[in-house]
Amino acid sequence: MKTFITCSFFLYSFSSFAVIMLSQEATCPQKFVGKIINVQEAPLLVSSKLEKKIVTFSVSEKVRGSLEETVDLTVLKHGPNTFNVDETYEIEMNNGLLCMASKKD
Repeated sequence: MKTFITCSFFLYSFSSFAVIMLSQEATCPQKFVGKIINVQEAPLLVSSKLEKKIVTFSVSEKVRGSLEETVDLTVLKHGPNTFNVDETYEIEMNNGLLCMASKKD
């Protein structure tokens, strides 16, 4: 009985991990490594009270999805990530909106 419970736990763990990985690719279909070439203020819309920045990346490696040579990414100005020119990041995004950012050294 103990063996059955242990095996069931491992099988469910692997299948849930696969579902998480598949949903990540479905919700964030574009992934790349790129260097920041420009950071500018986004125009503030009347309907939005959140200030945003447009970060432009030069794509050095396309990992997933269809991408141009440069990519514009819209992020919150006072959000958790600070983007500076000449930094390199691995980015996952969906239609110009950030899903995940990992700084590369």
